[in-house]
Amino acid sequence: MKRLISFLIYLLLASNFLFAQQDAQFSQYIFNQLYYNPAYAGIEDNPRFTFLSRTQWLGYSTTTGDPSANPNSQILSYASKLGNRSGIGGYILNDAFGSYSVAPLRDFQAQLSYAYHVKFGENILSIGLRAGIDFQYINTSNWRPPTDAVSQDPTLNQISQNGHQSNVDLGLGLWYKASKFFVGLSSDHLQQSNLKINVTGGSNNLTNHTYLTAGYIFRLNQNLNFRPTVLVKTDFNSYSIEPNAIFEYSNYKVWGGVSYRSGDAIIPMIGLSVLKDNSLRIGYSCDFTVINVLGKALTSQEIMLSYILPPSGSISKPVIKTPRFAF
Repeated sequence: MKRLISFLIYLLLASNFLFAQQDAQFSQYIFNQLYYNPAYAGIEDNPRFTFLSRTQWLGYSTTTGDPSANPNSQILSYASKLGNRSGIGGYILNDAFGSYSVAPLRDFQAQLSYAYHVKFGENILSIGLRAGIDFQYINTSNWRPPTDAVSQDPTLNQISQNGHQSNVDLGLGLWYKASKFFVGLSSDHLQQSNLKINVTGGSNNLTNHTYLTAGYIFRLNQNLNFRPTVLVKTDFNSYSIEPNAIFEYSNYKVWGGVSYRSGDAIIPMIGLSVLKDNSLRIGYSCDFTVINVLGKALTSQEIMLSYILPPSGSISKPVIKTPRFAF
């Protein structure tokens, strides 16, 4: 345990790493694990819907004064057990560089996941596979590539008209869950599809992305838990580390904590569960940019909603009273 704590402290201090991401980014990744790892399907006892909406670099505007130029992402996911030995899940994702109507680049994904669970007593090893469609669209009327000789991209200059492309996308993952800790490893875009959108002679592969995540539960008392987690993202050319520390009261009745994204931002987050059975969770996070401030807006914000469905067959039938049996 001391080694784990020392490792997490080291990650908190690591701040000089960058990650050239192609995938959408979410700060509340602890509530969005299926997006990063298909093996998470069916890990939770009850079915769950989760929705996240992220607005990055809030209030950012371009040098030309274009409104709503900041990136924004939305994801809706579902995961559920499938019998005693497997799980299913899926998500749809919209990721746009700017508001949807004027975004020069948009990415839409629809993915389905299946996971097989191997039990070791109370612990679970899950092996997951993901398959789906990745759709990308370029709007050249709102795309302004750099014109100076240093930063000019010859591939972008070849794009003369709007275009779109769809590719089959595959991913694999492993997830190990014990009573107090978990660890997951996954790899997306296994086939590294070549993206050519009205480009001749150019090449722009969808890069393979690998994710490593881990977490531990420290039970401070009967109602209060401390949950440190970490997410490592890499394309094997660069990487990003996101340690997170959350205090959670009464099984996520109320929670709050802070995360840090290396080379980018400090991220406080809060949330609470509503309804009598705590089935509806509401979370909010706000990124405060601390690295490369001049090239970004100072804040990003993210809203999370999740709803836990009762397990199949657990909904009791209403009692119907009749005078015949009222004595």
